[in-house]
Amino acid sequence: MAKTKKPTHQPDWSFSSAADALHQEGNWLWIPLCKEWRDVISKPEEIVRQKFIRTLVEHYGYAPFTDVEGATL
Repeated sequence: MAKTKKPTHQPDWSFSSAADALHQEGNWLWIPLCKEWRDVISKPEEIVRQKFIRTLVEHYGYAPFTDVEGATL
């Protein structure tokens, strides 16, 4: 598989508007909690982790972005 260049933009939304979809461009996956793109070609577990985080946020009401003291970022 050809190596793709790391995206330089930040998505408008934390998660893709399509159900159960994530922002992914080639080998790169958007990690909303860290606000960065990560290469997932050698780490497929990152896709599972991000889908689980999306489920916690959208279905169980967890706050997607909070710091240690609980303030929403």
